[in-house]
Amino acid sequence: LCAGNYEELTPSNAFNFWMTPSVGHVALAFLQGSFAFSGWNFLNYVTEELVDPCRRVSISMNLPRAIFISIPLVTFVYTFTNIAYFTAMSPQELLSSNAVAVTFGEKLLGYFSWVMPVSVALSTFGGINGYLFTSSRLCFSGAREGHLPSLLAMIHVKRCTPIPALLVCVSPAR
Repeated sequence: LCAGNYEELTPSNAFNFWMTPSVGHVALAFLQGSFAFSGWNFLNYVTEELVDPCRRVSISMNLPRAIFISIPLVTFVYTFTNIAYFTAMSPQELLSSNAVAVTFGEKLLGYFSWVMPVSVALSTFGGINGYLFTSSRLCFSGAREGHLPSLLAMIHVKRCTPIPALLVCVSPAR
């Protein structure tokens, strides 16, 4: 933006439909958006892990504070990431790219373009970590309520983690 590369963001270009949108394209956009913003849903599954989820005057992170901070922060980061993509690349370049972040990095970062694939990989590991943390708690809670085998409700004595439920979620034979 500072270099003056905002041609694709002007109203005449931003709202110019050079490709006829279909119902499938709109559905795909919503599907990709729901995956991008699904982190807020993980917070709902781990409320039991929070020390005091409803206390507002606390130094430790609690559920309302986590939601009020994370949703605007993620929205801000995604919005400005997309603005950066649109200022650096044309819509045709975006659509022809297999990995937009990597193409963006190659175009703007030069020698340091390796940062983008590493960042994407680290983000993937963070997403998997969140999935494993929450899904094991779902199995644990279901077993504790009697909906799943009681073995899954067992926790480690010292670490207080639901290891059987975690192993079920990690096992490839699901």
